[in-house]
Amino acid sequence: AEASYPAVYIDPRAVGDKLLAAMELGELDESVRADLLALQQGYSGQYKEQCSQLVDIFESMPPPPGMGSFNLEKMQERDKAMSQAERIRFERDDLSDKTRDRLRAMLTKEQVEMIGGLDVPKNTTMHWPKF
Repeated sequence: AEASYPAVYIDPRAVGDKLLAAMELGELDESVRADLLALQQGYSGQYKEQCSQLVDIFESMPPPPGMGSFNLEKMQERDKAMSQAERIRFERDDLSDKTRDRLRAMLTKEQVEMIGGLDVPKNTTMHWPKF
């Protein structure tokens, strides 16, 4: 699925790689490491679920209207699918933002720097694939 809809997976806000990087840090307390693992597993499971929901929506979306084949029903179906996709993406961004905040709270400033910082990328406008 990842290959057919790469735009679903190009996500500047995702924090999965930061979580993995944090778990590689040398001087973590075991309790922090355990919390990180739980956070990473919860995040990764939910994130994958949301990605596959997005792919499902895009796969079942009716094709854009061609010349002379204007079909109101299909247009409405597409609009509904797009707003569903937007809602899931919003929830996915929210999940990433909350997870990033929790990760920041678990680490020291130095550790945050060691994993490359936790700033939200400035340009987070996502472009859905054009269908």
